[in-house]
Amino acid sequence: MFSLAQINIDKFDTDRLISNGLSYNKDKHTSPDFVILDRYNDFLWEAKWLKHNSVFAWHIETNSAVKKRVE
Repeated sequence: MFSLAQINIDKFDTDRLISNGLSYNKDKHTSPDFVILDRYNDFLWEAKWLKHNSVFAWHIETNSAVKKRVE
């Protein structure tokens, strides 16, 4: 898992992510491979595989000891 930061979420280069092998549905603005998290709101689309607490984000299968540290 990795993170990319951008001041304006509408400036993300989704074409570059797609050209590097990630899936993205441009019509529905969704992806099973990545999600965009707005710092002041929430995920731009549902990502059942990822949780966050406004500071950290983690995969739902993360080790329970690591989850306790970030929560």
